[in-house]
Amino acid sequence: MDYYLSPSGNDAWGGTLPKANADKTDGPFASIPRALQVIRANASKNPSQPARVLFREGTYTIDSIPSLYACDSGLTLEAYPGENPILSGGKPIAGWKKDGDKFWRASALDPTGIPWDFRVLSVNGSLRPRARLPEEGYYTHLTRYDTRWMSSTGGGWQTAPTQEQMTHLQYDPKDLGSWLDLANAEVAVYHMWDMSMMKPISNDPDTHTLTFAYPGEHPPGAFDVHNYVVYNVKEGMLKPGQWFLDHSRNQVVYWPLPNEDMTQAVVLAPYKDCLFRVEGAKDLPVSDLSIVGLSFTLANAPLVKGGFGCYDLGGAVDMNHTKNCRLSGLKVFQVAGTGIKAQDSNDLLVENCDVRETGACGIRATGTAVTILNNQIQTVGRIYPSAIALWTEGGSGVRILHNWIHDCLYDGITNGASDTLIEKNLIERVMLEMHDGGGIYSGFCHGVTMRGNVARDIPDTGGYGSSSYYLDEQSTQCLVEGNLSVNVARPSQNHMAHDNVIRNNIFVTEGDGALHFAKCKNYLVEKNVIQSKGQIVFRAPSDGITTFRDNLLSSGISSVRWTTLVDYNDQSNNPYEAKDGNLLADPLFQGKDDFRFQPASPALKLGIPQIGTSDAGLLTAAPAR
Repeated sequence: MDYYLSPSGNDAWGGTLPKANADKTDGPFASIPRALQVIRANASKNPSQPARVLFREGTYTIDSIPSLYACDSGLTLEAYPGENPILSGGKPIAGWKKDGDKFWRASALDPTGIPWDFRVLSVNGSLRPRARLPEEGYYTHLTRYDTRWMSSTGGGWQTAPTQEQMTHLQYDPKDLGSWLDLANAEVAVYHMWDMSMMKPISNDPDTHTLTFAYPGEHPPGAFDVHNYVVYNVKEGMLKPGQWFLDHSRNQVVYWPLPNEDMTQAVVLAPYKDCLFRVEGAKDLPVSDLSIVGLSFTLANAPLVKGGFGCYDLGGAVDMNHTKNCRLSGLKVFQVAGTGIKAQDSNDLLVENCDVRETGACGIRATGTAVTILNNQIQTVGRIYPSAIALWTEGGSGVRILHNWIHDCLYDGITNGASDTLIEKNLIERVMLEMHDGGGIYSGFCHGVTMRGNVARDIPDTGGYGSSSYYLDEQSTQCLVEGNLSVNVARPSQNHMAHDNVIRNNIFVTEGDGALHFAKCKNYLVEKNVIQSKGQIVFRAPSDGITTFRDNLLSSGISSVRWTTLVDYNDQSNNPYEAKDGNLLADPLFQGKDDFRFQPASPALKLGIPQIGTSDAGLLTAAPAR
């Protein structure tokens, strides 16, 4: 049974016509709640008849969050063929007035008259950056926290931090002072692989100390990281296009771009944290649901600490306890939280989606037999830099295939599910701010295969570094095979993992190249090509790499070294002498960006097969709509 929705529809109509009839007495519904009301009433009479809702072109403003339950199982929500319906949580901000020479201001009371707290602002269709101090880079705070981190497996901090250590930060008085507006300020405190977005509640100008309203993910100064940024204060309005929310006056203040007329500008802020919710129960999941071709934009997010992967933030499309559901051809953009979040969602397919400009993660899914196929994810983590572009965990049998992930601040792909296949993905320009992560990261699971992926142009921002393919704590029986890494200083990073295989990969670095195996055991490393314009270094304990054979190593400065580790400390550092079929020679690639071997390549003589990565990334030129 097909029903239709249109922004020009009418909830008094029957909803079974795609457009209004000639005398305007019948046609599509206007609202999602009315369509669901009718569908549920009909389903109670004829439960075996599936229903489909087709959305016509236009923008559907979300006043109350549409929610589906187990009784809605079997429902399809779909864009009308060839049309682009948009579900938006944006509400207009009007009545702009001049505020001094540069700024404009408007009321920040929400549509119900309550003070409005939002973290993204759209002006004429584009997101604008919040006020920020400093203008670029970071401030350096003075807080020390020298307790040893024992690893996650080892229990975390050797001595648990106190409440005071978790909630206090000492700043340099040349950066901040008594002028800091506590009513508005939000402080991003960076750690190593995560960060905390904090709300200061007091400022002692004598000791230069901020006190926060709640504990962070780690104490400021942990891991010897001292970076922080202050958002949403007037002093951070340093260039056109910025804005801040003045809670003291319940106003939003904006500095227009050149030639931007605020009397004509369309300014929108999000009113709801979620735009569409699917809410099953553990023993009664929502099943056989399809959402196809819809766009979602302008969802809000509360001020929370964020932490690793922004785990406590919801999704613009938020799903809990589902089975055999499909999200296809969705576009999620300009949202303050996570784009698509699905928890305890078994047999889930997320395909052909485009997720971009999110405050937190792009796609996060937990469950068994999850498939993430042919999606583009970019520019995530605009508010919470520790956000992960694509994150799967829990369960097993996950498939992550042919996704294109780029221009993100932390991991491209993070996996915590066992028996996972991560294949033919293209990851570019990730790890732009955070440390200790990479293009593809997997930990606390077993039986993971990374095959045929391409990771390139991932910068090393310091700290514990960035990598292409990372097997972290408790990774066992994993295979990293047939992958390409280009212009990444640590193509293979391994930590507290064992019984894994690194085989038939091509790792090409512009400077020095390093393969690390700290606290690892029983690795097989064979038939890889490693080319570096600088030095190549292997760092592993004596039993870390138990088989190392038939690899081709090419250093531009003829320096390949082998460092033996005890814990994390170098015990010896010696030139590597080729043996066991390993060669020190030029691999003779076809060209600068063509990593096929020439016929005379010594790689072929070693029996190293050509790897096929030309089809990594999207199966189509762009996600299907």
